Amino acid sequence: MVGRPNNWRYCIIYLVLNLVVDALSHEDANVRTAACICLRSVSHSIKVCNMR
Repeated sequence: MVGRPNNWRYCIIYLVLNLVVDALSHEDANVRTAACICLRSVSHSIKVCNMR
């Protein structure tokens, strides 16, 4: 439906962001690095979407 938010998308985004945030405090530096890269990519995508 047009104009109606898809709640399942918000749920998936919430779950993924929780995983990434948890990974930021992981004991393995490689996992923390991957989480930082993921967050940087997501923040860049949000900036691009807001520019349109």
